[in-house]
Amino acid sequence: MLYPVSKLSSMQAHPTRAVRDDVERLLNYAATYPNALTVIRPSSMVLRADSDASYLSESQSRSRGAGYWYLGSDDTSEPVNAAVDIVCTILPTVTSSTAESEYVALFINGQKGEPLRNTLFDLGYPQGATPLKTDNECATGIATDSIQQRRSKAILMRFHWIRERVRLGHFHVYWRPGDENIADYFTKAHPVHHIRRMRPALVTDIYDPADLAHRWAHHIPLCPLMLRALQQLG
Repeated sequence: MLYPVSKLSSMQAHPTRAVRDDVERLLNYAATYPNALTVIRPSSMVLRADSDASYLSESQSRSRGAGYWYLGSDDTSEPVNAAVDIVCTILPTVTSSTAESEYVALFINGQKGEPLRNTLFDLGYPQGATPLKTDNECATGIATDSIQQRRSKAILMRFHWIRERVRLGHFHVYWRPGDENIADYFTKAHPVHHIRRMRPALVTDIYDPADLAHRWAHHIPLCPLMLRALQQLG
């Protein structure tokens, strides 16, 4: 729920009826899944991250960046572990392209990753080059020095910090398709079918029949979505 909470907080200075409706929908969603849990599985303590950005998805021509940090192993086929940290923020500058937005998101996630790397080192788990996944080939090329575009000169110098950290071996930036990027879940509002597809990878839902019976017996309100589902089940 990090993205909708962040989105709604950015609109609270100028609330409208639509904002109120969105808040009610978020609360209904929370009531529908009251016992959602995150599960941390045993791992090799290898720090990994997915990075993503949504271009011009915010007001005033702004974009949003996100990152999903978790502990896993060198085997990318393993299930994604529960997050140790999540980035979900409006980018600090107005970007001029999708590639620039993705590159700035890599910068933000890189800065988030450095203290995590240091903490793991202090705990006795030294890290190699931290895998940092993105779904934009141009941003990957700029970060890894494999391409040099003319328009990249418009990118603020401070964002090239991530390229220097890649050169130092702190991060391994690589490309994968967008449907394999968990961070995409935290950059924009998704349709219901996408949320239902992504939820099993992020949380585990535990339904307690006794709790539902208690609610019915004491006339505790359920959200409309849960009521409709129970009515369909008879």
